[in-house]
Amino acid sequence: MPSINSTEDLLNLLERNEEFRNAVRRWVLGDELLSMPALMRRMDERLASVESTQRQVAALLEQIQARMGQAETRLASVETTQQQTAALLKQVAARLDALETRQDKTEAWQERTGARLDKTDEWQKRSDARQDRSEAWQKRSDARQDRTDEWQKRSEEWQERTDARLDRTDEWQKRSDARHDRAEARLDRLETDVATLKGLSLQSQLHHIGLNAVVSRFRIRGARLVRAVGSGASDTEFNDAVLDAMDSGLISDDDYTRLMATDMVVSGALAGTNVYVAVEVSFTISSDDIDKVKHSASLIKRVYPDIDARAALYYFAADDERRMAAADAGVEIIRAEIRPA
Repeated sequence: MPSINSTEDLLNLLERNEEFRNAVRRWVLGDELLSMPALMRRMDERLASVESTQRQVAALLEQIQARMGQAETRLASVETTQQQTAALLKQVAARLDALETRQDKTEAWQERTGARLDKTDEWQKRSDARQDRSEAWQKRSDARQDRTDEWQKRSEEWQERTDARLDRTDEWQKRSDARHDRAEARLDRLETDVATLKGLSLQSQLHHIGLNAVVSRFRIRGARLVRAVGSGASDTEFNDAVLDAMDSGLISDDDYTRLMATDMVVSGALAGTNVYVAVEVSFTISSDDIDKVKHSASLIKRVYPDIDARAALYYFAADDERRMAAADAGVEIIRAEIRPA
């Protein structure tokens, strides 16, 4: 081996002698460093395997997530099915309860039927005994029937004479019914005329003392008669307000007719508030009278929304039930102090 006197000699030797170069490499680097390239190759292979495994894991995770979404969908469907099943179970339970109730009723009916059948058997026994007696009686009846036939012949002759008399009686009854119908018609007209006269008498009384009666009942201050049917009293301002309400659609033509037909309307002040009182005359309080005066008061409230509207009935005679019905409807009742003419 040539001598090495300088670094250049060493480098030249390393370049020319591969064996010497490898020996120096092993001595300088050591076995661990020399094995690094192989280790790096193996590590690259393992990293590639890990990356492949990661990609497989990612794909598996995506499949798992997709399956989890499907599972959640199925779970929601199962929950819905469970809810529907629970509702059906409730319906089934209700039907079972109804069936049990019907069963109880059926058993009770069967018990009653059994008792009735027992009674029927007893009745049948008695009926058989009666039948035996009836057969014996029938034999005796046959003999009697022969005698009856002869009597029947004579009876038929008498019946013919009686029918002729009844025909004449029917004709008389028809004429009597016609007279009765005419009498009832006259009585109905008479009752209508009397009721009309009584109503007119009360209405006349209302014109004379009705304002004072309303003021006394409601304790109205500054009361004035707005309108009174049949007396000529009619307040222009009130009439114009009603017509304006009808023109604007607040009330209908029928509502206007109802207001104009109200027997009396009184206005004034009550507890510091303007008030209108609708009054209807009624000889005897009826549900129709109550409805009419309440309707009139509600229409006045519609025409004058800022005022207080009241309803009252001026009557002569009524029972407790009708007076209570008026009170329940919020209608004041004022009894006439004198009897109608």
